[in-house]
Amino acid sequence: MGMSDPLYSLLKDVSLELMRHSRLQDLLPDIVRRAQEFVGADLAYLALRDEYEDVMRVAFYRGTIRELPVDYVIRIGEGISGQAWASGRIVVTDDYHRYSFRLPAPYWGDMKETLAVPLFVNKSVWGVLILAHTGPEKTYSAAELEGLEQLATFAAIAIENAKIVDGSIEPGP
Repeated sequence: MGMSDPLYSLLKDVSLELMRHSRLQDLLPDIVRRAQEFVGADLAYLALRDEYEDVMRVAFYRGTIRELPVDYVIRIGEGISGQAWASGRIVVTDDYHRYSFRLPAPYWGDMKETLAVPLFVNKSVWGVLILAHTGPEKTYSAAELEGLEQLATFAAIAIENAKIVDGSIEPGP
């Protein structure tokens, strides 16, 4: 096992906690909170694919982020979220304001070190978890990145299960 024992224990506890939620409205805040606490991020949000349009919408956010307009959407390739969606990999930038794919909208305040972690369902990206720091310089460790990938895997499974229970999607084949 590549993960340290404390990281493994944390992830095991988080996965069990996430699987206990049967309602999406209870699950999403818990995912965002756990990820935010894991890396000490100042803000975090979770965007999920829209079932009818080829966009993502922010499903839950927490932290110092400003209010988003009702019609705010994330398109593939746009911003750090869209880049994680397009690539299917974690995307990290040390200063979001200098990030070449940054969106021009001012909603993200003072985001500095920022990362986007894709969530997969049936080998397709169906969501993105964003974590950002606004304070002193932060560098994500390999253990944090590995832990967030695992957390994203657990979160995607829990989200899919909650959607089935909520009746918003049909079970897969």
